[in-house]
Amino acid sequence: MGKKMKAAIIFAFIIMMTTTLFCISSMITFAEDYCTVTVNYLYSNGYPAYESYVAVFQKGDNIDVTVRNPEILGYTPKHSLEGDAADETVTKLKYDNISQDYTIKVYYVPREVPYEVRYFFQNISDDLYTENNSLDENLYKGMGLTGSKVNAFPPN
Repeated sequence: MGKKMKAAIIFAFIIMMTTTLFCISSMITFAEDYCTVTVNYLYSNGYPAYESYVAVFQKGDNIDVTVRNPEILGYTPKHSLEGDAADETVTKLKYDNISQDYTIKVYYVPREVPYEVRYFFQNISDDLYTENNSLDENLYKGMGLTGSKVNAFPPN
């Protein structure tokens, strides 16, 4: 390897190290100057229900933001699992002179939804199914909590 090639490699290495150090110092400055507020959307069992909302604010700012909680069919958003917490369609982020990171949890609990039981018979000659329309349609309609079991067997 020639002297020019070695010099070029050393020069490229110095440029890469300088760039890397600049990026690291920028990230440290960013971390020191900003705060993150995260809203986690969880089912009542703790599993994620929706992608988290994340916002970054400059330290010292006064924050007053309203975030609309995602709608999940059959579930109601609440800020607490304790007692009879109110339904929350929005989450308010209000911080005066923000100085630290915050994490807020919004829980999705099952709510009553209408259901209908429909019966299908497997055809003998193929793999298709035919709906049984001979049963009283009002007999198998009702209300139930999302995820709860219902009696789907017709009465004798």
